[in-house]
Amino acid sequence: MTGEIYVTATGDALVLRDDGEAVARVRGDRLAGAIHGDRVAARIAGQAPVWARFRRSRPARPEAEVARVLSRGRRRLTGRLNSGPAGASFVPDDPKFPAAMPAVADGGAADGTPVVAALLPLDPADPARAAVEVLASFPDDGTLDTEVRRILVREGLETGFPAAAEAQAAAATVERLLATRRRDLTHLPFVTIDPEDARDHDDAVAVVPAAGAAAEANAVDVWVAIADVGAAVPLGSPLDLAARERGLSVYLPDRVVRMLPDSISAGACSLVGGAERPALAVRVRLDESGRPVGTAELVRAAIRSRATLSYPQAAACLAENGGAGELPDDARAGLDLAARVARALRRRRLAAGALDLEQPEPVIVPDGTGGIAAIRRRAPTEGEREAYRLIEELMLLANRAVARVLLGRGVPAIYRIHEPPDAGEVRRFAQMARHYGVPVRYADAATPGALAPALAAMRGRPFGEALAGMLLRALAQARYAPENRGHYGLAFREYLHFTSPIRRYPDLVVHRVVAALLDGATPDELAALGEREATAEAAAIASARERRGMLVEREVADLCGAWLMRGRAGETFEGTVSGVTAQGVYVRLCDPFVEGMLAREDLPEDEWRFHAEEARLWGAATGRSFRLGDAVRVTVLDASVARRRTYLGLARERPRCGRTSGPD
Repeated sequence: MTGEIYVTATGDALVLRDDGEAVARVRGDRLAGAIHGDRVAARIAGQAPVWARFRRSRPARPEAEVARVLSRGRRRLTGRLNSGPAGASFVPDDPKFPAAMPAVADGGAADGTPVVAALLPLDPADPARAAVEVLASFPDDGTLDTEVRRILVREGLETGFPAAAEAQAAAATVERLLATRRRDLTHLPFVTIDPEDARDHDDAVAVVPAAGAAAEANAVDVWVAIADVGAAVPLGSPLDLAARERGLSVYLPDRVVRMLPDSISAGACSLVGGAERPALAVRVRLDESGRPVGTAELVRAAIRSRATLSYPQAAACLAENGGAGELPDDARAGLDLAARVARALRRRRLAAGALDLEQPEPVIVPDGTGGIAAIRRRAPTEGEREAYRLIEELMLLANRAVARVLLGRGVPAIYRIHEPPDAGEVRRFAQMARHYGVPVRYADAATPGALAPALAAMRGRPFGEALAGMLLRALAQARYAPENRGHYGLAFREYLHFTSPIRRYPDLVVHRVVAALLDGATPDELAALGEREATAEAAAIASARERRGMLVEREVADLCGAWLMRGRAGETFEGTVSGVTAQGVYVRLCDPFVEGMLAREDLPEDEWRFHAEEARLWGAATGRSFRLGDAVRVTVLDASVARRRTYLGLARERPRCGRTSGPD
């Protein structure tokens, strides 16, 4: 078998298939020099341990040994440089890698300096030797900024752009972009609704009563205008190549690594209020129940947004509390109509089996001096939630409408797909959920809607968010593909991304396809564009860039959590069990909203046993157990910025909120 090596906390490893599924275990003494992330050829070396064969949570994985290392995996690592009599060595921050590796080129970095290093290619003559070359060194100033910059350099995410790309972006003025032939839609009451700190406004919406005979049936026209980024970013240009390499914008607490320069994303292509801007617009006519009527219309347009609203401002308008200054009457009426339409669309989508998977989200507040002031749980008001759903539903409508048009015309594109879950994964989740009193229809899990009742049963219960998170991990990951396969989570038969070309490259690809269609391109010309842009390779690269961005955002969030907690050793906090593993218990603190690890070795002395099929850690001597949703009171033992982790101990005081862990 071939696969990727994943080193666990015990020093042993798993062999992962290309889809991420672990198919075999490898003892640490059978790795044959392979390190974390390496691609290897492995052979079965024996049956799974007896204890694993009787575990009900998942099929037992066989024992394997590495036959040979095929290629090195992860290319760049963060760590420190150490100098010694035998030469320089690199000590990685990530404990999954060897404790020290030879540094054949130190880049002139001093002893103990924080660095980013690149793993050297595999040496066929000595495959067991892992060595590095130092790429960049950083000041040992202990600042959060240095830690974030090291992550960005490690992942190849540059905040600046090549000079040619910057020059091209500066030349893309609003006047030049509007000079092309466009339909004048400035009479429509478009508004943008975004987060309060947004600067890149790439979508605007206008909902108006349908004209003519359709008005008698209470039909409405939903207009979604999207910044015409394709007009400013020619295919194959320096700006396009820079955007393609980034793949998407990465949003961090104190900075944004943008896919496109500010002069495009926050300037010429941003649909700011009161200014005429170029757009690609889609019109969808809906009947009173929210059902599409006829075929969607795509146009190259010029629009003028009536107002740039934040979610709180939109919520205030919908509640008739003002909050948006002098919002014109037609825009206010359109906003009310849009909210009504969004509610109908959401009802239809959930009735069709869409999964309502909202996960808790931290809000990281910088202190203005390079540190972190607070991390709190995002808690939107009901009005803000309605404003967010308004935009969400109209964007989903537009994305689906464009997918239908392109499929109907046989035009190639990059689609956003979400395949049905693996039956075995859902069955294992169902077995665990049963211990929490949540029934799961796993036999027909491939059918949209089969899992929705389980999610409804979790909602509002102490373990609900943690269990919903485990269900999310049991599902396939949404990705990009050159063919439409539907979207399981949204319960859509066709879907793509069209609405965010400022921050997602696949949307820009779709914009180019739509523009070519509007320009009257021949079938052969459209096919040629698809062969260049909408390929399996392009979709795979876009999916990989998306995963990279998500991992960076998650790591920086963990880094900020450790940074905030590093000076709070000895303090006690309330929290909830968010995960249970053989190594210990993950606890999400109430305030600050930070996750920490209650390691098994830091628990009170007991015969602790892990029951994977229940997600439970049980003490055989005392009967105490830890399960998802348990309320616990913990004390901070330590916080490691290098490992992005907060270490917790169990406090003696009884928790004051939530369900209390205790004897079964």
